[in-house]
Amino acid sequence: MSQQGLPAPRRQASGFGDQQRLTINPARSGEAGEQVGEVSPYPGLASFGPQDADVFFGRTELTGQLIDRVAGQLARRELLVVVGPSGAGKSSLLRAGLIPALERAPGTGVVMFTPGQDPVGVLADRFAALAGSLPGELRETLMTDPDRLRSLLDRPGQPVLIVDQFEELFTQCKDESQRRAFLAVLHAACAVAVVVIGVRADFFGRCVGYPELAAGLERPVVVTPMTVAQLRTAIEEPARVAGLAVQPALVDLLLEDVGVDLGAGGPGNVLPLLSHVLLATWQRREGGMLTVGGYLATGGVSRALAKTADATLAGLDLPGQRAIHQLLPRLVQLGEGADDTRIRVPLEDLLPIADERDETWRALDRFVGARLLTVDADAIEISHEALIRAWPRLREWINVNRATLLARQQLDRQARNWADHQEDPSYLYGGTRLAAAEEARMRWEADPAGFPPLSERSARFLRTSVQVRERAKRARRRGIGIVAASLTLALLASIGVALNALNVADDAERQRLAVLSQKVAARSLESADADPELSRLLAAAAFTLSETPEAEHSLARAWADPHRSLLSTVISSVSSVAMGRFNGRPVIISGGNFSDSGRGKVVIWDAAGGKRLHTTKTLDSVYAVAMGQFNGRPAIISGGSSGDDDPAELEIWDAADGKRLHAMKTAGGVSTVAMGQFNGKPAIISGSGGEVEIWDATDGKRLHAMDATGSVSAVTTGRFNGRPVIISGGGDASGRGKVEIWDAAGGRRLHAMDTADWVEAVTPGRFDGEPTIISGSGDLLQVWATSLPADLLGSVCAQTSRTLTSDEWVVYIGVDDAFRRVCPSGTNH
Repeated sequence: MSQQGLPAPRRQASGFGDQQRLTINPARSGEAGEQVGEVSPYPGLASFGPQDADVFFGRTELTGQLIDRVAGQLARRELLVVVGPSGAGKSSLLRAGLIPALERAPGTGVVMFTPGQDPVGVLADRFAALAGSLPGELRETLMTDPDRLRSLLDRPGQPVLIVDQFEELFTQCKDESQRRAFLAVLHAACAVAVVVIGVRADFFGRCVGYPELAAGLERPVVVTPMTVAQLRTAIEEPARVAGLAVQPALVDLLLEDVGVDLGAGGPGNVLPLLSHVLLATWQRREGGMLTVGGYLATGGVSRALAKTADATLAGLDLPGQRAIHQLLPRLVQLGEGADDTRIRVPLEDLLPIADERDETWRALDRFVGARLLTVDADAIEISHEALIRAWPRLREWINVNRATLLARQQLDRQARNWADHQEDPSYLYGGTRLAAAEEARMRWEADPAGFPPLSERSARFLRTSVQVRERAKRARRRGIGIVAASLTLALLASIGVALNALNVADDAERQRLAVLSQKVAARSLESADADPELSRLLAAAAFTLSETPEAEHSLARAWADPHRSLLSTVISSVSSVAMGRFNGRPVIISGGNFSDSGRGKVVIWDAAGGKRLHTTKTLDSVYAVAMGQFNGRPAIISGGSSGDDDPAELEIWDAADGKRLHAMKTAGGVSTVAMGQFNGKPAIISGSGGEVEIWDATDGKRLHAMDATGSVSAVTTGRFNGRPVIISGGGDASGRGKVEIWDAAGGRRLHAMDTADWVEAVTPGRFDGEPTIISGSGDLLQVWATSLPADLLGSVCAQTSRTLTSDEWVVYIGVDDAFRRVCPSGTNH
């Protein structure tokens, strides 16, 4: 064209819209396109394979990085892990990117397989000929001799084993002994071969529980989402190689329809959607060109997805169809005055009952395999919102039970907020919200075919909300707050009746009031220290405007502030607290620095009233205390930094009389201590500088030490993937934190996670017989109530001495809303 003096072709076709085909001429469709591009360059929902290497585009850089890792892997003698979310293109990278490159390398032999139901049997099938035996014989040998495959591969040349879809080891293989034998064989083979595994990100946590995978999991190759430029290449270049042309506007239309912002990177799950639509468009090509008209004839992304969804659902048995009916609507964020959108749901919320998980997973896995659902490390979501709009069956499931689904969604969200905030009681349901949730739960339980059981977290949240309400009822029956609660409940009831009568709670107004309520609640929290009275009034105003979670939180904060018990001490800095028993009675144990002597002390307080029972002089500074047993007797353990006259840094005290029983020198100043077990024996665990140290709880001998990442500020014990573990937390000089998980049977690090902050001293316990949270801060031990009154608004108002004035309403809330009386009967109780 340029040679003819015409403008060069333009990628954007907006200037030539009148020349674009809008539909296919039926007389020319079908066979007319058979002359060029006889084989589709797009595999649809299937992965690219080695035979597709010439049409595999968009992953050049990642393929190069993977080849480099493979080249250097033999010296490491560990598995190479390739990990990414469902639909990111892991299998295509391994099959169409890595394998062809390896096959071009002289002396390199590649064997690729998936684990299936019998992973050891799969290995035996692949290598029986090499062993000169029958597959069954080799399988028996591999189950007991993991080195057998290593010896078979130890010959001239460089063998490379690629295990794709490694997650089948968990989804299809049900025999744990087979899993461990399979992993032992692969790990042993790393001495002479490069072993590469491709695994879905949602199975990363399952892999952590196996020692053979630990090193590889610390240095994985991560398959990241393609950029928009890479996506464009993946669309255009396969067509060029196949001798096809792409209409200029088609690429941009495709990217727009799959929801990609042309100024940012594409989502990780977009590849199968693109490939599926491109295959359908190729089937409707005109001569040698992929056209906008051909694409539109497929129905676009939404129509293709609907067809695939119907076919996938029809392929399930009746229990599987019921599971999809129950779970798919829960992956949709129901819009209140807005469009429905997809939502990521934690797997633990979606699959609450372990006995039903295998059956449900099989159904979900069919939808994941069809690229309709996407699973990552810990959550699941619908791959594309077009499925919500265009699949009539899903829309019907949502619309029939919309109100009930919305109530379930709100409950799950509030339970998650409650858990994320350390089960702060201010996030619990109360009043009408709790009553509505109980009513909804009865509907869910009456229709098990339509609604799955609540997750453990949501059920516990609802149960705790009910327990708090019932405790409040019992307290009122004992005469606590009867008058104030009754008046406030009557006031709230009258306000509710009036609001319902006026019918002002339409969607737009509710949204506006909710936003205003959040702002007023924030102002309440900001003024808490400077003007507690104003803070309570603003919290009440926020709750009156709209019962948002933020308003509830500020109201609970306002109520709780005067209700905490303060144990004032001579400690200038409380650094650690613990619960335990001293001389047979429940106590709170605190450790820190004392202003009178400049040395550290351990103070023991009566948990029934706050009386100081005992004080023990210890190191220069006490940073950690714990309660446990030493040599079979109750003991208090303290740790810190030592002075010149006492080199001990970890001390054991008799919990009957406070006498020192033993002392141990640690690697550095002890910052944290806990009781637990190591190799099945009672142990004391301490964090000292950059180490986690393990001490025998019978004689104080040092059993083991683990090098942590940075400084250790907290240790505790628990379980990880079903095994007992030691958990440490700390950070480095930059302020970044790290949580590390160690095997309590040997001290090997199993897993590590980055965290935002360091851990403060806090422990659950009881005070005056009630469940409490005890924390150390500055010169105070603070004991916080964990239950709230059922009538939270009335209780806050009962603590005020005045009402909110009209002038204050204008200043803090604004002139757009009419003045409302807030706490009209405040009496400064």
